[in-house]
Amino acid sequence: MNLLPLWAFITRVRNKLFSLTIKASFLECGRNVIFETPCRLSGWKYITVGSDTFVGSDSWLAAMPEKDTERTGPVKGPIISLGFNTGITGHCTISAVRQVKIEEKVIIARYVYISDHTHEYSDKSIAIKHQGITKIAPVLIKRGTWIGQGAVICPGVTLGENCVVAANSVVRQSFPPYSVISGSPAKLIKTID
Repeated sequence: MNLLPLWAFITRVRNKLFSLTIKASFLECGRNVIFETPCRLSGWKYITVGSDTFVGSDSWLAAMPEKDTERTGPVKGPIISLGFNTGITGHCTISAVRQVKIEEKVIIARYVYISDHTHEYSDKSIAIKHQGITKIAPVLIKRGTWIGQGAVICPGVTLGENCVVAANSVVRQSFPPYSVISGSPAKLIKTID
């Protein structure tokens, strides 16, 4: 007797039930959304998820509104936005205090890190974890983009539609549509004709 098909079925049912259970916690959540367990979610009420989106296991979505609302004003709308038919393979981290917007039909491979901020580290007398954050700037990943395994997308980056980011690239600047980029820091390799 082969238990693999049974185990796969049980896993799919478990993930579907988990996804249905957490759906109401988000600011918005479309139809046919799947979150594979385990996953870590923070700031649910600041996250929107489009229909037919998949978030793989061991991923972490952290929406943490800026503390300084006198300067920035109250939070309006989502801090993390996942467009419809987006696929996040797993073991990915998306961390935002202002905005990370991922448009529709984006593919994100395993171990990708996307953040709209960095940690402060200027005071050597204080542990970095207690120094707060800095360099806050929104991130926008436009429709149809493919981000390869292990890539890092830094604050303030905009990737135009249908960009390709090679595995293990560190993207510190914005690129126009149809760019193929690679490296650390990432550079334009070619443009898709």
